[in-house]
Amino acid sequence: MFRFALLVPLLFLFGCTERLHGALSEREANEILAALAARGIEAKKERESGRGGGSFEVRLSTRDLPRALAVLSELGLPREASPGLDKLLGEGGGLVPSELEEEAKLVAVIQAELTETLRRIDGVVDARVHVALPRKPGVFEASPPRPRASVFLKTRGAPSYDVAAVRALVAGGVRGLDADDVEVVSVEVGTWAPGVVASLTRVGPFEVAESSATPLRITLTLCVISLFALSAALVALILRSRRNSRLETSH
Repeated sequence: MFRFALLVPLLFLFGCTERLHGALSEREANEILAALAARGIEAKKERESGRGGGSFEVRLSTRDLPRALAVLSELGLPREASPGLDKLLGEGGGLVPSELEEEAKLVAVIQAELTETLRRIDGVVDARVHVALPRKPGVFEASPPRPRASVFLKTRGAPSYDVAAVRALVAGGVRGLDADDVEVVSVEVGTWAPGVVASLTRVGPFEVAESSATPLRITLTLCVISLFALSAALVALILRSRRNSRLETSH
């Protein structure tokens, strides 16, 4: 009973925060912390146990969870992960893939590589690239059809890139593709201060934005005080219960 009494306040302490997102790279976790801090939402990142040293999760107060989810949805965070090349190249049908399967793999690899490159452009939240390679020309066809591509970009605020440069980049990654045959479409999402990304500080085992450090210290202090107060109350309750039991037995 006494051990259980000490366990309850510990559960109370760890219940001060709730998991927002997990299985994140450190870069993704920092990006989420910065976005939330810019909106006045306290959050912290922790290494995930059992997933290796490079996996992180973001935690925050339960009361801030709905607002944080709305902010991340508005900003398109975390970004949807692209399939790795090993997965793309490993997909297929039989032992000897058909010409159509090989072409589909080639298109998928090109699209994935271009998508990852475009996502690294400053201000780009997400990207999608669709490549249409022409079929082989027939014997009697004078001029074969040309390859085409379309690019969808989700940007944070007004686009800061050059559309012509994006077209040239995509055209350079596809054989025979002309930059004039690349269509670029972009939409804007909410903005947040990018300078906050580097403004992280450590509070105990947690890394948080500097603006969240003081509120987090206060929250942790209150949790510790509550822990000791609850422990003392439970111990006193147990001792009183035992004393009453002894008095009843003696009578």
